[in-house]
Amino acid sequence: TVQLANGQIPNTMVQFDHDGDGTADGATTSDGSGGFQYTPARLAPGAVSVSARAMAWDDTLGGFAYGGWVTFSFTLESDTTPPTGGGSVELLHDTGSSDSDHISFDSTLTGYVSNGAPVAYYSMEFDFDGDGTPDD
Repeated sequence: TVQLANGQIPNTMVQFDHDGDGTADGATTSDGSGGFQYTPARLAPGAVSVSARAMAWDDTLGGFAYGGWVTFSFTLESDTTPPTGGGSVELLHDTGSSDSDHISFDSTLTGYVSNGAPVAYYSMEFDFDGDGTPDD
């Protein structure tokens, strides 16, 4: 929980600046106790600074009032845990005579990867011709 201003602020919009340009790149709302969770998207591994500020409607101003940015810095490590092969790939629409005959006029594939940990930002490569090399 990040405390903004002099304490926790319940049910308040919290904005986040991922790149230090002073413009919000994401937002969430604090809960009834003032706590919140937020996962910034598309951060590169390495030294990271993310700033947060509270915002609330101010009737006197007739607009939003913003708190000052509070910056938190950390090191984001790359996940070096390779996928274990868990997961699956299958036809999205198996249009053959049964749902599982692997015959289709639609070549769209669907599936998932798994390694027992979060697997965000993994890429899936396909070898269409069986030569052991990923194809485009």
